[in-house]
Amino acid sequence: YNFAFFDEKLQLLADSGIQIIALVHDAPYWAAEYPAGPIYPDRIDEFAQFLTDLVGRYKQPPYNIHHWELINEPDQIEILDVENPWYGGYGFDGDQYADMLAQTYPAIKAVDSSATVLMGGVAHDWFEEYGDTLPFYRYFPDDVMAGGGGDFLDATNFHYFPDFYYEWERWNTNGAPTCGIVDDGLGTPYEAKGIDVIAKTRHFRNRLRVCFGVDKPIWITEMGEHGYAGDLGSLGQQARFVLQGYARALAVGVENVTWFALVTPPYEDHAQGLLYKDDWSPKPAFYAYQTLTYELTGYQYSDTLDVPKVEGYVFRDGSGHEKVMAWSWGDALESGSVVFAPANQLQVVDREGRVTIVRDGGPGDADQIPGSVTIRLPAVPVRPDPALLRRYTAEPLIIFK
Repeated sequence: YNFAFFDEKLQLLADSGIQIIALVHDAPYWAAEYPAGPIYPDRIDEFAQFLTDLVGRYKQPPYNIHHWELINEPDQIEILDVENPWYGGYGFDGDQYADMLAQTYPAIKAVDSSATVLMGGVAHDWFEEYGDTLPFYRYFPDDVMAGGGGDFLDATNFHYFPDFYYEWERWNTNGAPTCGIVDDGLGTPYEAKGIDVIAKTRHFRNRLRVCFGVDKPIWITEMGEHGYAGDLGSLGQQARFVLQGYARALAVGVENVTWFALVTPPYEDHAQGLLYKDDWSPKPAFYAYQTLTYELTGYQYSDTLDVPKVEGYVFRDGSGHEKVMAWSWGDALESGSVVFAPANQLQVVDREGRVTIVRDGGPGDADQIPGSVTIRLPAVPVRPDPALLRRYTAEPLIIFK
């Protein structure tokens, strides 16, 4: 193998302090017809040896890589366009992906027992059943688990983008999905209610648990939102979603979340990067991400608020200190409030990291009741469509004593 290119790049990343999740994005050319598989059955042994060599090299310093994800979005259908083999994937052949895991998982563990082997992050949206040009097969995870793939994974993994929120929130009013065809009303039902990434996580986790007896940690190795240069509305919403998306994912028990991407890659223009594509200067979302990581480092999700007109999540550190991330929530432009009692003063942090001190009875205390401080959460309209107002009127704040 010629490792020189990756040695240099991975060392730069490791030297910067980044903990690397290594994605074997495509199969080597000799292992599969299309870049994302399936692996030729008579080449799985060689593919396992390739992974053994890869893991053995990069588990060592300075790289210290111990997380491996096998094939990006393997739920892509096998081929959409013969002129564009990028879309090659396992798709309808989830059983073959399970067979690949059965042989490669032991090989990886043999060379690095501490390695975490991740299912390739499935898109699990934009399903081919909605149109013959759409690329992803809904039941790919089912086929992997039915083929025994769950025995050869340390964590399951999907991608989430709020463009597809309705696919998952629809179960809030339509009863529950069932094993087999999700909406045929037959088979065993499972709970999938919630909003946004919470709804998708519950659907994914509970389907695997109920229908296949697989209960593994969940990772999200791609989550993002659009932030188009010059579009203040989308840039603001992207920054808000950094805080909202992470808070929701952590609240529903997702073990690891990776934003996609630091910079939008050259092969697409969905503008989900935290930096502008042209000059790598920071977007508002970059500062929101900075605020998120600074404020929540050392804190774990603890509770969800139950307050009218408010969506909020409580995070607690090892000493019992609490921080609350909250925003207004409703079908109309209404501002909610959060009451802290007893409290003499609070620190309120906005998504840009600006800190405001609100003292009991002082400016910003909405109740003027001695011994308590009430913070009124701003509601910010940024989309004109009334049907979407519920989703886009939320300016998150992080609040703590």
